[in-house]
Amino acid sequence: MTEERKSLDTRVYQHLLGQISARQFELGSYLKAGKLVVAMNVSRTTVRKALSRLIDDGWVKQTASGHTYVAEWPTQTPVSAANVVEVEQHSQIKSMYWLIFDWILQGNCRFGAEVNPRVFVDLFGASMGTVRHALDALTRDGILVRAPRRGWRYGTLTWQDVIDTIEIRTMFESEVLRRAGHQIPPAALDGLKAETVAVLESIDKLTERDRRQADYLFHTTLVEQTTSLVLIGLVKPLIRRSMYCSLTSPADRRHQAKSFREHLGILDALQRGDVATAVDLFQAHMSRSLLDGLRTKLPNLNSSEGIGAARGDAAPMASTNAESPL
Repeated sequence: MTEERKSLDTRVYQHLLGQISARQFELGSYLKAGKLVVAMNVSRTTVRKALSRLIDDGWVKQTASGHTYVAEWPTQTPVSAANVVEVEQHSQIKSMYWLIFDWILQGNCRFGAEVNPRVFVDLFGASMGTVRHALDALTRDGILVRAPRRGWRYGTLTWQDVIDTIEIRTMFESEVLRRAGHQIPPAALDGLKAETVAVLESIDKLTERDRRQADYLFHTTLVEQTTSLVLIGLVKPLIRRSMYCSLTSPADRRHQAKSFREHLGILDALQRGDVATAVDLFQAHMSRSLLDGLRTKLPNLNSSEGIGAARGDAAPMASTNAESPL
């Protein structure tokens, strides 16, 4: 996993250097991290690392305000066409992953049903190879299940599956906060807080897709601040698995607003340097989110009793029909 991530950083660097060498950027033109993230479909952390290398090598410079711009064109092209194609292929697969996953999260799938890759080829105008790679990635994240010689099917979920996913995620993401809380830059916290406030101010106008993206950004930004490749590799798939679990409960804007207010509380604690309180608030946030999602199925749950109450009530019900989805 470590080598794969290092390789991606290097390939993004080489891709950008190849574009600079080919004079696809004018001298003095800005390289905006946000636009590169969208264009290449990689994380902001990966783009920043690539830009830092370009700055160190002298091809790109940084202004006093932090903006990066092309400073020099290499006289020789140091990047092979194969490297550029490799980055572009990775970006296409990652983009297809999110297109399919977003389609799933809109409720277009049926738990346990077989997946027809041709649907996505026709829907998104992609090659069958790209779609298959994306489906394999969704399988690794626990969204799909691969059946030998039969292709893929949408994963089934029991109440116990949902509870287990949230419990495991809470355990690992608590460690994320303990690590990130001591090293996250103030500017990163300020940016997350501003984005969270903006979400709350427009919560009644946001689409469900926009809300999901904002929630994902909050949690994955904190994960990346740990700089731990192990935690990043463990927690990000768990977050996406949790998003799939959310299909078992209808969206409720009151709960959504409460969720982002809880995000603010976590950020406030981190800004004060009170990591222990931030962890406690996060654990309460995850417990409350789970219970709100299950309450329609299990109306006797008491939110003050936490995840343990959900496990105690839900486990027997799930075990009576362990193979049945929610």
